[in-house]
Amino acid sequence: MGNKNNKSLFWYGFRAKVKEFFGGVLLFIGLSLGMISIINENAFWIIGLICIIFGTVLFFKGHSQRFDYKQQSGTMIHRGDW
Repeated sequence: MGNKNNKSLFWYGFRAKVKEFFGGVLLFIGLSLGMISIINENAFWIIGLICIIFGTVLFFKGHSQRFDYKQQSGTMIHRGDW
């Protein structure tokens, strides 16, 4: 692998971590809005549900991209999937 491939692989893994992070943030926001709307009996649960759906999709896309990154970089062969 040349230097160009290593830089490309680094950004591939970085984007995967960012997707996972923002997916987790959206999940947290969605769950918080859902709980608040249940307590206050208002319609924010719809926004919370949308955040939960997008957060879940984003989190799992980032997780699968991170898994693919580990396969391509060879770290999974040496250390396992952590």
